[in-house]
Amino acid sequence: MLQKRLHIGRIGGFCMLLALLSLAWAGISPAFAESWHVILGETPQPESGLALAVADLQAALEKVGASVTVHHDAADPGGNVIAVGNPSRNGLTASFVAGGAVRLAEIPNPEGFEIRPVKSEGRRALVVSGGGPAGEVYGVYWLWDRVRVAHAVPELDVRREPAFYVRSGGGTSIEDMNASLRYTANWVSYPNSNALVPWEAEPLRSQNEENRVEARRLIEYAHGLHMKFFTDADEFSYHPDVLAKYGATLSPADPALWNMLQDKYRGLLKALPELDGIRIRTGELTRVLEPLKPYDVMHEPEVGDWPLERRYQTFVKKMHEVVVGEFGKLYYHRTWVTNATEQHSNPDVYKAIFTDEVPVENLFLSPYLTRGDRWFYQPINATFNLTPHKMLVLLAPMNYHEDGSTNIFPTYPGLYFREGLDQIWRDKQSNIAGSQMNIPKDDGWWSNELTAYTAFRMSWDPLEDPRVIAEDFASIHFGKKTARIMGEVIMLSGEAYKNGLYIKPVAEAIEWNTLPQLRLTTFPVRGFPEIDRGKAHVNWLHDTIYTPCKGRIDEALKYLDKGLGQAENMRSLGRTAASDFDDREVARQVGDSLELARLLIATNIAYTKACFAYFGYAAAPGPETEKALSMTYGNLRHAATEFRAAPGFAYKLYGIDQLLSNMQIMMLDREVAQRRLAAAPDEEKVSALIAKHQAQDARILQEHADTALKVLHWQGMVDGKDILRIQGDKLTIEHVMADPIHSDEATFAAALPAKAGTVVVKDIRSGAIHPFVLTQPTQDNGYTAEVYLFDPGPGYAMWELEVYYLDADPIYLGIVPTWEE
Repeated sequence: MLQKRLHIGRIGGFCMLLALLSLAWAGISPAFAESWHVILGETPQPESGLALAVADLQAALEKVGASVTVHHDAADPGGNVIAVGNPSRNGLTASFVAGGAVRLAEIPNPEGFEIRPVKSEGRRALVVSGGGPAGEVYGVYWLWDRVRVAHAVPELDVRREPAFYVRSGGGTSIEDMNASLRYTANWVSYPNSNALVPWEAEPLRSQNEENRVEARRLIEYAHGLHMKFFTDADEFSYHPDVLAKYGATLSPADPALWNMLQDKYRGLLKALPELDGIRIRTGELTRVLEPLKPYDVMHEPEVGDWPLERRYQTFVKKMHEVVVGEFGKLYYHRTWVTNATEQHSNPDVYKAIFTDEVPVENLFLSPYLTRGDRWFYQPINATFNLTPHKMLVLLAPMNYHEDGSTNIFPTYPGLYFREGLDQIWRDKQSNIAGSQMNIPKDDGWWSNELTAYTAFRMSWDPLEDPRVIAEDFASIHFGKKTARIMGEVIMLSGEAYKNGLYIKPVAEAIEWNTLPQLRLTTFPVRGFPEIDRGKAHVNWLHDTIYTPCKGRIDEALKYLDKGLGQAENMRSLGRTAASDFDDREVARQVGDSLELARLLIATNIAYTKACFAYFGYAAAPGPETEKALSMTYGNLRHAATEFRAAPGFAYKLYGIDQLLSNMQIMMLDREVAQRRLAAAPDEEKVSALIAKHQAQDARILQEHADTALKVLHWQGMVDGKDILRIQGDKLTIEHVMADPIHSDEATFAAALPAKAGTVVVKDIRSGAIHPFVLTQPTQDNGYTAEVYLFDPGPGYAMWELEVYYLDADPIYLGIVPTWEE
């Protein structure tokens, strides 16, 4: 019997050894041998920050092989313990302190915490003690973070308090708020104030009553997570009935307009007093849906004694009177605008607005860390620390070369953030009260997650070493063994994208968009190539890319090639680290993303070199410039082809394809190519041609109203260039430039017939350049009609149109396809 027991024991031990070896091979740390007891002292509310934090900690410990038991009493169960709560909230903590096993300091900051080791023979014990309940939640989350980095329960003996007492980020769904808590955000914003305002008109009245019921539930949940809950809106927006009720005009000189604005927010705060505050941005980008209307109160109409500074200051003061003065709430105001000349970026304009006349109580202003948008080669925003008004620094992703869903290696903003915070943050001598960050729901390793993690870490310690953050992120997402090498890859990423995508002389010549040739996942094409033969795009390349580089081409190429070298180094390091990844599938994805990053940079460089060669040959034809033209044409074609074939490719190469087309014609015959472009319509003539087509559509629709088949009614918010493709009863949208369409609705009245005919557009409302038919349905294109939309902006505008079909040849109807001739 004894022999049998021993035999079983050996088998069990051998199996255990195999299991442990397999865990070790998988990268799981020695925590697998540990059991931990988490002692809360009392049962937290199920929808509370502490309950969520402890659940996340338990999951993290179990992921690295530890067993975890959560206790809701003060009894010491023996074994390894984590006591959560200061002596007044946890009896076990109190007994540890009374017995001299641990010393805890007074933490006046309710968000601060300390994690201290407990002297206890034969076991490990930790205390997480906070200055308040929120501090203990954040303490548990710091322990959670450390477990994820170390892949075990590390030795900790720390005290932490956030440098920024406001950390704004994330949305207000339950999932959003849970994600925000993991980054210790304590302000969250509901995305649409207009969906909560008690409008008098139906159906908004009833809809918003229901929305406010749901908002109260979300506010209660946010408060359980120690968060302030705001509503958010771009203003100015209004209901036409309310404008009529007040007898107001759309002019900043009309007092009734400001009364209407104030009453809108009085009504909101009376209807939803549970709100902690209001978040607002005002300017040219107001986005609203029917029946609400947008109004750019900062710029329209021109009124002699109402410059921008007076308009903006009046807006802020009127809002402050209601939000803070009457209701005692928090007023969170984003200063963002899409230029570098107004209050967001220009310190003189900012100071002229935020004088002593603007109160500081409960007012928080939020600009980007950058002067403009989230581009490299941007100076740090100069509006910080100019006035006593408190500010939240927006720490945004620096990845304007992707859209967040692209399989490209993330962009690390840590070096840029640290440089900026070193300039603007001076602890209590600074007016910076906090940070604003974009927090994703998912726990991935892409740019948005990397940026949010960096912003979280620097919100607690603005002086933290960016390399430490990068290596911690690598350890969490790729594996502990990869931390050093993949941390270096992360550190290189921002510099590689900056050097390899931004053309240094171009970026230094532009105040606003320092990456003009690439926007997110699109290399945009200027003008209407189908009409102007690429003339507008070629002229744009000459003026924007080629001209600033004259005399500095070698310098431009030196930095671009440096970026490519850094990208190649990243790929090489990634291959070296691949075998140490915890997850082989993640290792494959990272490898693909590094290759896509390299190919993006290589394609951008080939595009730039081809641009230089094109204009060099156009200006000075000769054997050398002709050879350069031919070589760069071939290199660009090869780079674009290789880029398109890469796993995860999701880019649009419109501008590149257009340059290749013009280069090909230039190589065939330079003089013909130049005459062809010279004869092509310029911007003014293109507009006239489009207007001619639109007039033809209107005439034909009027003359053939009885026989025209209504196919489609469409409306949507447009900002830039888009093509509506209609085939049968299917509509697809190709986004060409600027921001994509949103809030669109398509209603088919009939399918587009599968036969050649004529399609015309009825313009109901649109921007300055109205919709027009780009392509008529033919057998060659599968009977597909294309309708072109172009809203030059800035910002979105609501477009609405109808599409009709006539069973007749365009020539028969008198339509001359002018740009096809």
